[in-house]
Amino acid sequence: MSFDLVRRAVAVAGEPVLFSRRELILLEALVRRANCVVSRETLNAELYGYGEEVQDHALTSVVSRVRARLAALDAGVEIYSARSLGYILREAKESEAEA
Repeated sequence: MSFDLVRRAVAVAGEPVLFSRRELILLEALVRRANCVVSRETLNAELYGYGEEVQDHALTSVVSRVRARLAALDAGVEIYSARSLGYILREAKESEAEA
């Protein structure tokens, strides 16, 4: 997977992939901090803004959709949960990528 931060465009194996606005915001936040845990609070602020009323499961739903899309596209990256902390974007493990 490649993410053009200037154009906010995603490609997998050189082919462009469309994501919703919130999905792109989530991916951008995780790509900018790849291999680092990004807190739920930070992601909620980037997706929904500070002070906006957001249901607890809203972020979880967006992450779930993006995870499914990345897996279906065999993008080579995965979003991992850091329990009680947030999420982290990493390259897919070899054994999982081959399965």
